[in-house]
Amino acid sequence: MRVTAAVLLCFVFSAGARARVTSSEVRAIVVEPLTEPVSHAEGPHWQAPYLYYLDVFSGSPLLRLDTTSGRVERWTVPPGNVPVALAVPIAGDEGRLLLSRGRELVEFDLLTSEVVATYGVADEDKPGNRFNDGKADPAGRLWAGTMGPDNLRNKVVPDQGSLFLLDANGLTAKVSEVDISNGIAWNSGHNLMYYIDTPTGKVDVFDYDLVTASITNRRTVIDFVAQNVTCEPDGMTIDADDFLWVACWNGWQVVRVDPALGQVVSQVSLPVQYVTSMAWGGANFDDLYVTSSKGGLTPEEILLQPYAGSVFKVSGLGVNGVPSNLITRPF
Repeated sequence: MRVTAAVLLCFVFSAGARARVTSSEVRAIVVEPLTEPVSHAEGPHWQAPYLYYLDVFSGSPLLRLDTTSGRVERWTVPPGNVPVALAVPIAGDEGRLLLSRGRELVEFDLLTSEVVATYGVADEDKPGNRFNDGKADPAGRLWAGTMGPDNLRNKVVPDQGSLFLLDANGLTAKVSEVDISNGIAWNSGHNLMYYIDTPTGKVDVFDYDLVTASITNRRTVIDFVAQNVTCEPDGMTIDADDFLWVACWNGWQVVRVDPALGQVVSQVSLPVQYVTSMAWGGANFDDLYVTSSKGGLTPEEILLQPYAGSVFKVSGLGVNGVPSNLITRPF
């Protein structure tokens, strides 16, 4: 059942010639909590009318919100005690998703609640690692990154993770010495791949070859620390105008970034400190579904943030997003 709550209003201020919402316009934004809080919600993926997301450290980590009825279903991924941090539906196979399970990538069947295949194990020499964020590229291949042990406040052993590609050739590390592999997005021309390693405080970009999935010429798009933006960048998506949307862990907000200017052009406040990720949904992909966490909060902080760990719907942005990519076989 949908969470009953007062509608929360905030405002977005945008600037820059490329922004659809202009600097002279103040737009009322509706921020609505849709679900009961979980410990650490992550990895939203919209597939109408459902929103898939994860409660990473729960015994039943895979959740599916029916955005029509408000009903939430849960699945346990065997053996039930391993973090599951990403879930992407497989094109053409209804009820099948590609999941991370610790350091493994597995195929999960919703109908049977069983893991039906395993597609590789990452960081075999680092048993304390786990997969974190990941997404399918426009060709349907999975990019997913790992991280070292953490305590939910970004205190992680540095340089332990990698960014991996899963395709027909198997699981291959493409970027090494990663701290916390996080948000990934591709532009509409499919020739750029944006990437976040959270503790760097930056969004980087690679030149991307969609045919070969090769990445080259890494450089920084925006440095949040240098620009004094309250944001530890976490999950990320992109809109139809090729602007980036970044979830701000420990920042109470999501921000819209113009990658051409390397600037934050708008901000949406949320009533939670730890914002984790987001995905576009709705009939016109103009609703932004945002996940959050209460992991690491004290009991006193949770009392002040009763919706921490909820999924939010942000509407009225005046911006259209793009569908999340599905996994395609073979992989």
